[in-house]
Amino acid sequence: MTEVENDGSLGIHNMVRAESDLDLAEGYFNLVIEKSSGAGEPADQVPAVGGLFVIMILAAVSIFIKRE
Repeated sequence: MTEVENDGSLGIHNMVRAESDLDLAEGYFNLVIEKSSGAGEPADQVPAVGGLFVIMILAAVSIFIKRE
C-alpha cells in the first residue's frame, strides 16, 4: 500500500501495477489476520513457557542492575 501511496500518481499512471500491488498487500493482510485470530490452531494446544522464562530473565537482570 505504501508503494502505491508514495508513487505520487496514486496508481493513475500505472493502474495495472497498482492493482496488482494492492491485491498482494490484501493477501498479506489477510494472512496476518488469520494467523493472529488463531485460525487453524488446535484447541487443546498448551501455551509454551517461553514468555514466563523471558519475564524471569528480565526480572533477574533488573535485580542485578539495582544492586550495582
